[in-house]
Amino acid sequence: MSSNFRLSVVNLLQGMCRGTPGVSGALRGMGYRDVWINSGLTWDGQDRSHPVFALASRETRHTLFVEVTGGPEIDPGRLERYTRLTAVELRQGTRLSREQTETYGVAVIGQHDHRETLRECVAESGVRPALILKTADGLVLDANPFVKAALTNIFRPLLPVDWQTVPLSWIPFDHESGSVEIAGVIVPEVVRRLLHGESGIEVDDVCRRQVLWSLTTDTGRRKLRQRIREVLEDAASGEMRRYFVLRGDVIEAAAPEDGNPEAGEGKSPVNPRTLRIASIRFARLMARLRETEQPDPVSDTPVDQLDEPLDGGDPDSSSASTRASSEGS
Repeated sequence: MSSNFRLSVVNLLQGMCRGTPGVSGALRGMGYRDVWINSGLTWDGQDRSHPVFALASRETRHTLFVEVTGGPEIDPGRLERYTRLTAVELRQGTRLSREQTETYGVAVIGQHDHRETLRECVAESGVRPALILKTADGLVLDANPFVKAALTNIFRPLLPVDWQTVPLSWIPFDHESGSVEIAGVIVPEVVRRLLHGESGIEVDDVCRRQVLWSLTTDTGRRKLRQRIREVLEDAASGEMRRYFVLRGDVIEAAAPEDGNPEAGEGKSPVNPRTLRIASIRFARLMARLRETEQPDPVSDTPVDQLDEPLDGGDPDSSSASTRASSEGS
């Protein structure tokens, strides 16, 4: 499970809409598809670092805006902004269709530990959002049923979820994710490209290859870029220093004097010994980050992500998460 509660919930809902194995297909069965809205709506005075996430269905003629909070409260402004929305604004300012905006509502998803305070926030809101709570066993609708009875029935009495296996292939990280989650995606990608002979990789290019880059807002992109650069700088000055250095906003392969045995060779397939050493150093980086951040347990699959693509893989191929993002849209 991701240490980022919001991201775990969003990935789960995306998986439910896109038919991901191992999660309920109930939302997909009702025709719901995930929609990201990063422009076209006016949220005066509101945090613009996250795009609006929604579930929309032509079959049920309904759109559900999803607000996720990991804390004990939710900013009333985040809910009240929906009271000013009209169907016309939704159709003109977003890619939602007339059928999808015939009816719409809001759901707040939070932690069961904060049930009492979240219920107060919901009760005081003019939009009467549905309140869905995360428990150890799944998601449960705690207050305010949906206008669509079939949608209510998905979360009552309980939508079972194995939180340790929630798929993170859709959006593996955002600007609020821990360094261990960000490094697990971008460091293998950078090392693989460098070992296959690329040089002068711009930080902006690494950013553009991430799934969330095209989905989030301008503010979100600035924050995401800052986090990616911080993680790259940390790795380059630590465990991965023999493989790459960060000069300004450009990532370059480490020179021979930095201890890089493959410097300047651009071999493909990569020397197996170099691959093993890179995997070991990457594992050490991930172990240090986990120890520093102490997030929720995560799997060791990022090491495999480094090990497999480097072994003669296509240096220009996109990551698995990037390929997955184009499916089921």
